[in-house]
Amino acid sequence: FDAASIAEITKKYGDRLYSEGKYDEAVDQYINTIPQGEPSYVIWKFLDAQRIQNLRRYLEALHHKKYANEDHTTLLLNCYTKLNDLAEL
Repeated sequence: FDAASIAEITKKYGDRLYSEGKYDEAVDQYINTIPQGEPSYVIWKFLDAQRIQNLRRYLEALHHKKYANEDHTTLLLNCYTKLNDLAEL
């Protein structure tokens, strides 16, 4: 399999975990799709305030792997603010 095919399989497994309410495991799978996966797909899934911690983990992974853009940075800073994580700000 090529990288794009593996990322698609991994994304589908993440979707399955997400649908089962296993959000921590799902975000781990979505992180494994970087850089092949589409960040906006994952961001929309976790944008719900109930999933802000998962969104934060995904955005931090985008930054760590050097695939984040300016919008991702802004969103990550907003996550830190909502979580009252002053150390990360």
